[in-house]
Amino acid sequence: MSKIITAVFDGEGLRPHTPLELEPDKSYAIAIDLDGVQSRHITVSPKIRFGKPCIAGTRIAVEDIAVMYLQNKESLEKIALDYNLSLASVYAAIAYYYDNQEEIDRRRTEGKAFAEEFEYNNPSLLQEKLRKLEDEGAN
Repeated sequence: MSKIITAVFDGEGLRPHTPLELEPDKSYAIAIDLDGVQSRHITVSPKIRFGKPCIAGTRIAVEDIAVMYLQNKESLEKIALDYNLSLASVYAAIAYYYDNQEEIDRRRTEGKAFAEEFEYNNPSLLQEKLRKLEDEGAN
């Protein structure tokens, strides 16, 4: 008989979500979901950065790491050092980015378009004054 038990790695070992009823001197086979290694470093919460995948325990999004690494050409080691992150979490962020690149890039593009439209439709007081001056100068 097989039974699926979920557990969390707490930094030292696996901690099952519910207590295990194991018999002494009996052998047990354990299968580990390797995606859990990445999920230990990457979390997604609707309350943090609008549900963007982030490095666990921080508000640093996977896309932030990808931009620093791919566009700004910063090394992963420098990113880890500059933001006080473990090197494993930074590598996990890049792995997560490549595994989900299309979705992350799409959301980033949509976010930029939304921000530009919002900024255009909701100008600051200074922007309103500048627009008025431009309109007056054109007349």
